[in-house]
Amino acid sequence: MHRRQFLTTAGAMPLAFSTAGASACTARATAEANTDPTATFGPWIEVNREHLTGNVEQVSRRVGGRPILAVIKGDAYGHGLTGTARHLESLPAVYGFAVFKVEEALSLRNAGIAKPVLVLGPATDEELETLVRRDIMPSIYEDRGALLARLASQLGKPIKVQLYLDTGLGRTGVPYHRALPLVETLAAHEGIEFDGVLTALTEDPEFDREQLRRLNALYGEAEDRGIDLGRRHAASSAGVFHLPDAHLDMVRPGVALYGCYPGDPELEREEMALQPAMSLKARVMLVKQLRTGDSLQYHRAYVAERPVWVATLPVGYSDGLPRGAANTCSVLVGSRRYPLVAGVTSNHSLIEVGDEPTVAVGDEALFFGSADGGSIDHHEVADLAGVSVYSLLIGINPLLPRVYI
Repeated sequence: MHRRQFLTTAGAMPLAFSTAGASACTARATAEANTDPTATFGPWIEVNREHLTGNVEQVSRRVGGRPILAVIKGDAYGHGLTGTARHLESLPAVYGFAVFKVEEALSLRNAGIAKPVLVLGPATDEELETLVRRDIMPSIYEDRGALLARLASQLGKPIKVQLYLDTGLGRTGVPYHRALPLVETLAAHEGIEFDGVLTALTEDPEFDREQLRRLNALYGEAEDRGIDLGRRHAASSAGVFHLPDAHLDMVRPGVALYGCYPGDPELEREEMALQPAMSLKARVMLVKQLRTGDSLQYHRAYVAERPVWVATLPVGYSDGLPRGAANTCSVLVGSRRYPLVAGVTSNHSLIEVGDEPTVAVGDEALFFGSADGGSIDHHEVADLAGVSVYSLLIGINPLLPRVYI
């Protein structure tokens, strides 16, 4: 939405103060009368569905067409859980979805997602029963056989589970050297069906190969006993890029699907040209001219050394903008970048505009992603702000509106 259209829709007027005493009035968005997030001051998230599709296709080609178990934990890495899942479900390369929390899995089913859903995190007995009744697969790393068998009998159908194997990362899963007895115990129950066996790699290049050896050894031992563990999967986005042996029967990428890289983006771009799907945007809410000596933010973090124009943006760390973005990152307004200055507070950030008021209230501001005037790379923002690209994406407030374009 163009600024003029936005201001008309919002019933707002430009707000500017200068040392000459220019008149001003408060810009106000009538959010209650308009459900379009781009017709308010923001912030909002735009998610480019074509980029999601392109990233899935790139990953699929790289792994030789193997099924993709799309990791959409953490609100789909900030892209919006159900909105992202609805689009990914339409793509043939996507076998299903992996989440961490029980609540995430239930939200997917409540939203009408029909493809397989795997919960990577823990579940109580009560939660486990809820999951299997909603046709959601739990990851099993301890003996839950009696409960699962009872539920299978009640439901009159086999219950699919995946075995979570700890091959060395140590966070969760049954230790590989104690896994075979658990496999045999679970397999002895009526109504339990293994849909897969998974492990999480340490991303230590040499040790990852040992982890794969341990996974494949268990798989072979189970097979020798007539037990089919289903699809083997170990490769996260890093494994997709750097360890073809880990592609196995299925891959389990996360950040690559959203257009970002798990390691060095400069090197990994040469292997796959991914396109970031997320853009964080808002609108300029206030423009004013500081006099020499005027200051901004707590503790007078910025003191004007000369008359200078600045603009306030309604985006802060409560929205997911890292505090470290101040004095390191820039914001795109139109086709020009302006430095973020002073500090990032809960709901505000500021840009230094310069000697002339080249931005106006209602202008669209881009923090990272793509806009008509250009783009700002996610990895650039993460590096400058001192966070990982994972933290940048997952740290976005899930309450921000998502617009799928």
